[in-house]
Amino acid sequence: MTDKKITELTEITTLLETDFFLLQRDDSNIKVRADNFVAATAEVPEKSIFYNNGVNQTNVHAGKFTSNTGGSSSRVFMSFFIPFDFTSLVSLNLIWIPNWSTPDGLYSLGSDYSLDGEAFNINSQVGFFDLVLTSGQIKATDLAPVFSNIEAGHSCGMMFDVSGFGSVPTPTGSSNYLGVELIYR
Repeated sequence: MTDKKITELTEITTLLETDFFLLQRDDSNIKVRADNFVAATAEVPEKSIFYNNGVNQTNVHAGKFTSNTGGSSSRVFMSFFIPFDFTSLVSLNLIWIPNWSTPDGLYSLGSDYSLDGEAFNINSQVGFFDLVLTSGQIKATDLAPVFSNIEAGHSCGMMFDVSGFGSVPTPTGSSNYLGVELIYR
């Protein structure tokens, strides 16, 4: 592309010309000529990061997937970071494989997240949600409801718990927690 050329033709006429368009203004009107003009969109592409469960020191796995296991309490904690180029959330999911004999029920999500220099729990949210799943199948559970104020640079911690809330029985067996998937713009 060539440099922009601005030429004063007279006191009342101005010309702006590039490789893509010509704009001419005079005292009564503006003329535009565009050759091979293609409009561009301003949409930012999605980016994806998967935060695995960390170093697997106990050789816990589901098939060939390394994982954390919630044990019989089915409670797990994970940490992740919101990148500095983050502008908006597309999705945030816990990826896991439930292995329960009574799979449906109620679960609890909790979060703590903060920026560098802030108290670790300056943003802290918790919620209860219905759990409908099939044992042995990979499940993506939405974490966004307890991370409603995340922004670039947040250090995040989450807790997922299924332990018999109210009249809902605690599922028996343990599950495999693979990690957290963040999709963002």
